[in-house]
Amino acid sequence: MTEDRITNWMKRLDASSAAAPLPPSDIIWWRAQLRQQVVVQERLQRPRRIVEQVVCAGFVIAAVVLAAVR
Repeated sequence: MTEDRITNWMKRLDASSAAAPLPPSDIIWWRAQLRQQVVVQERLQRPRRIVEQVVCAGFVIAAVVLAAVR
């Protein structure tokens, strides 16, 4: 890349970032709080999902064994 192309690219990048203003601070805070609650809920549900997957795998294995025996 030439120096002119890099300069033009940097100017376009600067212009595009200046065109999008930041939302109000209370909305940023609200979204951060909401995201934090979602992360906490996902962490709380993780053990349950693991147990469900293990139980489902157990049922599938039991079904395959019972099908093979009959």
